[in-house]
Amino acid sequence: MAETEEWGDLLLKALEHPRVLYTVDLAWTPSRSIEAHSHDSFYQLDFFYGGYGKVAARKKVYSVTPGDVFIANPTDEHEFHAAPHLPLQGITYKFALRDFKDEKLPVMPNYLGNLAVLPGPRQRELHDLLRRGSAEYNHQRRGHQQASSMLLGLFFVLLLRYLEERRSLSPEEASRGVSKAVQDYIQRCYHLPLTLADLGRLAGLHPRYLCQRFSNETGKSPMQALTEARIDAAKKLLGTTHLPVSRIGTQVGYPDVFHFSKRFKQLTGKSPKQFRAEAQKA
Repeated sequence: MAETEEWGDLLLKALEHPRVLYTVDLAWTPSRSIEAHSHDSFYQLDFFYGGYGKVAARKKVYSVTPGDVFIANPTDEHEFHAAPHLPLQGITYKFALRDFKDEKLPVMPNYLGNLAVLPGPRQRELHDLLRRGSAEYNHQRRGHQQASSMLLGLFFVLLLRYLEERRSLSPEEASRGVSKAVQDYIQRCYHLPLTLADLGRLAGLHPRYLCQRFSNETGKSPMQALTEARIDAAKKLLGTTHLPVSRIGTQVGYPDVFHFSKRFKQLTGKSPKQFRAEAQKA
């Protein structure tokens, strides 16, 4: 998660009177790309709750995984690209802050963090605030702009609080929390092309330190846990469906059927076809 000291107070000060200019809850098609552009006078918040892709902002490229929250400051050049066959799903807000007169607008980090590191109820609470704010704005009822702006402001207030709470945990609590968050994330998103760098960014740790913590807690590396989750899912599909092996490999995160078969045999001692024949005979 991004450090909050540098921008949290400025953000809270600015959000005394935020003004939502546009918001939409959408699923981007696999071919959807938004080329590099910037906005002169307003911010853009993007929360992605599904799919996979890339976000580039201020010449830095981020892999997008479910739960990621990004902000583009005024004049920040940014772009988006959805991965083929894994469309991005997200909520976008364009909003202005109160008039700072001679003060500079707060400059926030482009990557705010991933909500998946928070406990499930808090993830859902923050997602729901953004969803409700978008619905309020687009239903165009009386007071829709005020309601959506208030909900966006509450989202930022609670996000800052929850990040601060997470940072105040003891090293032991933080270690357990990181391992559980990564494990839960792997169980939900094993089908995505996750890398160790993606999991490290999710946890707010350098990949090497994430491996140390995760291994100490679970006895395996994050990537071993990812492989096991994928093979477990493949075993269920092989035993209960007639989907082609190549299709199953793609669904569990291995678009290369040869790589899938190799990994499957390493963990089970059998090829996918052998496993299917035995499982469906039983």
